[in-house]
Amino acid sequence: MIFQGDIMSLSENYIRRLIIKVACDTTGDSAEELIERGRLEIPARDAIEFVVRLEAIFDCTLGWLRYEPLSIEINKFSAIVSDALNARASTSSTLSHPPEDLV
Repeated sequence: MIFQGDIMSLSENYIRRLIIKVACDTTGDSAEELIERGRLEIPARDAIEFVVRLEAIFDCTLGWLRYEPLSIEINKFSAIVSDALNARASTSSTLSHPPEDLV
């Protein structure tokens, strides 16, 4: 992790190691097996646990877990969630179709 003033920058390698740790903790695979495979293979029964653990790790790492009241306008919160979901849907549909299919 690199700190620049109040901004924390996480290296891609650090994030990669966190993902590998969470995957190993969830599935029981060794880090060596996972790295050799080069691909996450999370069984359906473990998928939700993996996502929850990963979210918790990043929340803790990024300091997002605080015991503070959440105060935000409902319309603003709805817009944030909508934008995030629409961006994800747009990216996912673009990735699932080769560029020539989009013409």
